[in-house]
Amino acid sequence: QNRLLDAAVHVGKTIKVFDKGGESRLLFAALFLQTKILIAQGKLVESHSYIKNIRKYVKEKGEAEFSYNIDSADVMTAFYDGNQGRISRWRKNKSPDEYADFNMLDLYRYMVKMRCYIIEKKYTALLALAEKLRPLLEEGNRFMDLCEMDVLVAICFYRVQKKELAFEAFDRALKIARRRKFYRLVGDEGAAVVKLLIDYIKERGESIFLMKLLEIARSMAISHPLYLNDRNINTEALSQREVEILKLLEQGKSKEEISDFYFISENTVKFHMKNIFSKLNVKSSLEAVWEARVMGLI
Repeated sequence: QNRLLDAAVHVGKTIKVFDKGGESRLLFAALFLQTKILIAQGKLVESHSYIKNIRKYVKEKGEAEFSYNIDSADVMTAFYDGNQGRISRWRKNKSPDEYADFNMLDLYRYMVKMRCYIIEKKYTALLALAEKLRPLLEEGNRFMDLCEMDVLVAICFYRVQKKELAFEAFDRALKIARRRKFYRLVGDEGAAVVKLLIDYIKERGESIFLMKLLEIARSMAISHPLYLNDRNINTEALSQREVEILKLLEQGKSKEEISDFYFISENTVKFHMKNIFSKLNVKSSLEAVWEARVMGLI
C-alpha cells in the first residue's frame, strides 16, 4: 500500500528476531524484502553489496539451500544497475529451464527469468513461460504472482506495439492490484510501465488508483532509469553542449536565457534543441527533459 517507512521499520525488527531465532528461510526473505524497500525508497543500487550482505547472513545457516535464490536476487538487483552482462550470464547458465522439469518452487526464479526475456527482447519466450505458469497460479489462487506476471506480459505486448493485447493483460493485473491494494507491485516496474500507464489512462480514463500508480512509476523511473531499459538510443550521439542544454531546460531556463548563458543566438539554441528532439525522439522540451532523466543523462 506504499507505506515504505512502516515497512522498513517492521522488516528491520523482523530481521533481528529471525536472526536470533535461527529462522534462516524467513531471514533470507526478510533481507531481500529490505533490499526491495531500499530500492523503492530511491536508494542508489550497488547490487553486489546488497547481495553480499544477504549471503553473509545466511552462509552459516546452510548457504547451499539458498544459493539458487540468492543468485536470482543478485540478478534482480542487476536490472537496476543495468548490468546486462550479468543478467544474460545468469539466464543462460543458472536460470531454471521451463522446458525441463517444471517446478513451482522455482516461481521466483521464473519471474526473474521473464524480466531477462524482456531485456533480451525474447518476447515469445516470455509469453510461453507466462502461459505455462498461468493455470498453476490460478489453481493455487496466487493473486500477487498473477498480478506481477500480467504486468510483465503487458510490458511485453506494449513493447511490440500490440496495445490492445497489452491493455488486456493490464486489465487483469490492475483488477487484482486495485482490489488488493498492490500499488507497489505495479508502480515498482518504473519506466517500464510509465508510458503504458499514460496510454492506458488516456483510453480508460483517470482514477485516483491509476494516478497513484503513475506517481509511483514515475518516481521509480527517475530513481532507477536503467531498470528494464529497452532504449536503443545512442547517448554518445548527444554532444556535451546538448547535454548541458538539457540540464538548463530541466532548471526551467528559456531559449533566451540559454542563449545569454552561452553568448549564442536564439537560432543556435533552436538548432541544438531540434537536434536533441530528433535524437531523443521527442517533440517538446518537457518530453526531452523527461527522457533524459529516465535515461540517466541528467
